[in-house]
Amino acid sequence: MKINKSIAIFMLVVSALYIVFGIFKFWYLDETVFTNFSRPTHHMSLVKFFWLTISAGLFVLIINIGQLWVLKIFKEKKWIRSGLIVFFCGQALIFLLPLTTLFGSANYNIVQMQFLMQITGKVSTAYMLITFAFVRNRNIRRYYWGFAGLLLLCHLVTYFGPILYDDFGYAWLLVNNDVIFYIPFLCSLTLFVEIFNLSRQQNNPANIEIETTG
Repeated sequence: MKINKSIAIFMLVVSALYIVFGIFKFWYLDETVFTNFSRPTHHMSLVKFFWLTISAGLFVLIINIGQLWVLKIFKEKKWIRSGLIVFFCGQALIFLLPLTTLFGSANYNIVQMQFLMQITGKVSTAYMLITFAFVRNRNIRRYYWGFAGLLLLCHLVTYFGPILYDDFGYAWLLVNNDVIFYIPFLCSLTLFVEIFNLSRQQNNPANIEIETTG
């Protein structure tokens, strides 16, 4: 096993910058963790929305590629790696969605595209979660399990939160979706920290355990 230290550093930096970007976006848009209906809605221009969305999309796509790179390094099965490829394609479609607004697409087409993105995102995410459950190498599996588990939790919160809010009226059930979906990427950040540490030790093969467990 050979870990490219330069790639490991790059992925670590990108992951850290994505978390910083999320913090900056939270501050720049004056967001709250829980929905506050008494606060005025923040309006932004189409250009700002475009750049913020595209920037976030680029970060996520690069991190996805890095996660796939790690699976390949540790020789995980191809069908497990395919989970990230499918998820990557789903995110790529979401990444392209804002482009339709720049070229004056009809509202009807935008609505159709948004529905398609939602379905694609759910299916690709579900497939990725299933494949991540079968990552075997014990050096990395806890990070993939953590990422998948937190991502699943985020989706459950965003789905059931509004439903429970309608029933019980508690404001804390309405969590800011844009905020909580940064949480799973803390696992990818720690994954790349681990990979970077392993890349520093690779000159001494005894320091790197590459066994897989059943």
